[in-house]
Order: sequence, then structure tokens, then C-alpha cells
Amino acid sequence: MTLLLNTSSHGTVESGFFGCYTGMARLGEYAFLTQHVCNIGRALADNASIRSASLPSFPPDFYWEQQGLHFAQVMKDISQSFEEGTLLEYRVKPAMAEHLELLCQTTRVPLTVEPDESGVQMGIYRIPAWDFGYFVRYLARGGITGWSMADASQKPAYADLTLEAIRMSRRPLFSEIREKMLGNPTSVQ
Repeated sequence: MTLLLNTSSHGTVESGFFGCYTGMARLGEYAFLTQHVCNIGRALADNASIRSASLPSFPPDFYWEQQGLHFAQVMKDISQSFEEGTLLEYRVKPAMAEHLELLCQTTRVPLTVEPDESGVQMGIYRIPAWDFGYFVRYLARGGITGWSMADASQKPAYADLTLEAIRMSRRPLFSEIREKMLGNPTSVQ
């Protein structure tokens, strides 16, 4: 599901996942591997001395092509399930996206933490701290529905590592989202 993310530079932008495709995530005009965003979020949460980083961004057309291929496979699986008379218990799974960097030219998008930790500049987008923390948490959780409501083994290893880093972080950049996570721990699972 699409996440409408608040930015202070561009207002509300579409971000996150689209449907059940979780291998990549959008942020306005950018498309990143979900794992890359989570890894950067985890590094920032773990180490307050990190002030900047960069992420490889894919062209939007490439993102939509990958999403379309994933959706076509899901529809094929559902159709086959009906033909066989079996019940398909479809679960959101992390797509195997690591190989995608070999298929397409990427552009490096800089990420800089504001000096007062009130947010980040991610390419052209200025994102307030709460919204950045929420975006990283949303991705690490597997979106609105989560990686799998029925089978926790479907969650990628980086997801729990990222959530735990945010939960344990003392960095001001993550203070608001951390308070929400600790105040309502069931909302992050």
C-alpha cells in the first residue's frame, strides 16, 4: 500500500510500497531497494556520528516494470491455485531484489541529517524527523499489512534489525518514532 509521506519541501508525496511488491520502495520520484533504506536507517539509528550517506535510486519506469512483473507472478499463482482447486494463502514476501542493480543504471541520492537532527534531506526532499522515522519503520515492518500475518519466517532479517536499532536509538532524529514504538510496542510487530 502506498504511504503518503509528509515532506517540508514538497508537501505530501507518494512513497513506500505499491500493492504487494516489497522489493523496492518509492519516495516521490525516487525508487530504492527496501533493504538499502532499512540499512541506512539502521546505521543512522545505531551511530549518531553518521551525518550523511547516499542510496542508489532506480528510474521510476524501472520500478513500475519490476512491480508489474511481480504482480503478474502473483496473479499467475492465484490463477493456478483456482485451477488446482487449492486455497492459495498468499503472503507478502520480500522480493529478491539484490540483483536489480545489475540490470539498471542507478543514480546516487544523497541523504544528509539536519544539524539539529530535526529531519533529513534525501535528494530533493526535506523530510521531518518524525516522518523519516515513520518511513523507515513502515518499510521495516513490511508496509501497512506487515511481511506476513501468518508466518513470521517470511520477514527478511534486516527488518527486525532495523526496528530494534530504532527502538534502542538515543539519537534525537529517531526520538519521536522511538517513543511511539515503546509506548505501543504491539504496533511495531
